[in-house]
Amino acid sequence: MSCSESERFLDAFLDGELDEAARAPLEAHLQRCAPCRAQAAFGQRLRQRVREAAACDPAPERLRQQVRALVAQGGKTSVAARPAGRQWWGIALAAAAGLAIVVLPRVRPATDTGAAAMAAMAEQSVQWHRSRAPLDVQGASTESIRSFFSDKVPFAVRLPRFHAPQAQLEGARLSSLGGQQAAYLSYRIGGDHVSVFVLDPSVIAALSGQDPTGAGRVQVRWRGVRGYNFVLYAHGNAGYVVTSEMDRTRLVRLIGE
Repeated sequence: MSCSESERFLDAFLDGELDEAARAPLEAHLQRCAPCRAQAAFGQRLRQRVREAAACDPAPERLRQQVRALVAQGGKTSVAARPAGRQWWGIALAAAAGLAIVVLPRVRPATDTGAAAMAAMAEQSVQWHRSRAPLDVQGASTESIRSFFSDKVPFAVRLPRFHAPQAQLEGARLSSLGGQQAAYLSYRIGGDHVSVFVLDPSVIAALSGQDPTGAGRVQVRWRGVRGYNFVLYAHGNAGYVVTSEMDRTRLVRLIGE
């Protein structure tokens, strides 16, 4: 099984929807491939956090009884017996609201889930960075990289504008990050290896963490992960995740304008 096939079936695998015949080759591939294994681990953590965020607080029994009574009464009330005008709509809306209270889970603030997703994404990006997976496209040709990704990801791949004359693009690879398709770019800047993931900018907008740090006109979010620096930002019509051993100050200057 290839990495692209693994990505196609991974969600179904994590949700327990694959039969034995399809699951066995995927499990074998995950044992061999560190990047895909990291993606699977991220997916498991993300699903766990979503389950925790959606933990349901049961409604009080008295409220449940009131809702049951309203629902039962709704089927027996004649048109003539219904209150007219706004009063009837008020009762209907109250019943609907009560029912919603019973069946809807309590969801924690989106910022908590976003911060957790950002932390998991940072871990996955570091695993990709360390794995040094083989590149699908070798060299620094912008056109060849754009052509390669043109039918593989649902967004335009725009290379980042680094403010370092010695930045050397080594190549690119199809990947995924945070359960989203991504274009992985490998750079060599001075003596540092820099990994860049190009994503749909909406993915970056959905994540939350600490307040953005200004880097010229680019607003970045960053965190340290086991000695590596992880930076995410959106610029123009593209989202970027950058991971490197490079120190934070140099990395932010590299991105800023």
